Amino acid sequence: MRKYQIVAAIFSLCLVRAACADQIVSVSIDAGSLNISNGGLDFQLNPGPLTTQSATLQILNFSGASWTGTQQDIGSVSGGPLTTSPVTIDNTFADNEDFESFQFGKSVSFNLDFGGPAVTAPNGASTSTTVFSLFLTDTTDASTYASGSITVNLNGSLVWTSNSPEIHFAAATPEPGSLALLIAACAIYGGFCLLRTRKRPLN
Repeated sequence: MRKYQIVAAIFSLCLVRAACADQIVSVSIDAGSLNISNGGLDFQLNPGPLTTQSATLQILNFSGASWTGTQQDIGSVSGGPLTTSPVTIDNTFADNEDFESFQFGKSVSFNLDFGGPAVTAPNGASTSTTVFSLFLTDTTDASTYASGSITVNLNGSLVWTSNSPEIHFAAATPEPGSLALLIAACAIYGGFCLLRTRKRPLN
């Protein structure tokens, strides 16, 4: 009996590991309906005013726009421009921001990979959430065409809000590594359950 308890424990740990992986959100922007060709995208990842657990955001798989030569970063930002490499933003400082200028196509899309302890290992001691903000702006007068936000809750879950019908958020498929881990764990557990059933004596 003990070996089955050990297997069950390993299976549970695998499920916890898979559940605590980075969370990925896919974003699409209907720039065509806004009737603009040139503008800016402003990405921010900022902590709350109180105790905030560390969080990281990676912006990747960017498509649908051409970079027009401007990238301005504030706080903890690395990488870019987005048309050539991902951008990573940490909530290390009060203001962490990446602004880039683009010539937009009809539809712009990218993925947001949320990680760090605030997502993968919430400690239960934090008292402020982390908020990601997205703005599509006019590069000439900084007016906002569209905006949205995603809050990293204290339990590691994400809540997204689109303030404009042109911005769409959706949960992306799990990371390949996490999905493979979950499938492997299920296969191992199922195999041991089958073995146990076959060894059970007949009545």
